[in-house]
Amino acid sequence: EEFRLAEMGIWRRCLLRDDWKAINDTDAKSDEEVRWRLEGTALFKTLRGCVKDHLFDSPSRLRIVTPSSLTTTPPTLDARYRSLDAGVRAPLLSDLAAEDNALKSYITHARLGKWFEGALDRAKRSVEEEKKEKEEGEKGLRDVAERLKEIEVEIEERERGIAREMLRCRPRGGRV
Repeated sequence: EEFRLAEMGIWRRCLLRDDWKAINDTDAKSDEEVRWRLEGTALFKTLRGCVKDHLFDSPSRLRIVTPSSLTTTPPTLDARYRSLDAGVRAPLLSDLAAEDNALKSYITHARLGKWFEGALDRAKRSVEEEKKEKEEGEKGLRDVAERLKEIEVEIEERERGIAREMLRCRPRGGRV
């Protein structure tokens, strides 16, 4: 339970790092600019890193947590921080409630759920594209290495032919 609450807190703060209302304002913006802005978010970077490092795969305890599942209820938070002094707990719960309200606002007014789905999809595709580019790059390097070997063989054969020709044309017995 403690792990899940901490995990939810991390995801909540990750989502709150960016101004989703500004990101959601796509009027007069090209698809490229919208994608660029999404890829610049803490959410995208976090999701991409997790996908790339297989952190959502078994046996990892991490999971993909959607924005709507991150809204907290006061009893859950109050129970988690019950052992804290009231002077510390009250401001902490107030800050967490403010985070929760901001998150709910982004979900309702900035389509955060849709942006989350888009960021997750783009993160997965980005990792696949990188993997494909790496494989193509490695294949390209292998092809270049193979071609260099072929060229070396051609050069060696040509040099042998030149050497044989030079030996055949060489004056014998000191005559010029």
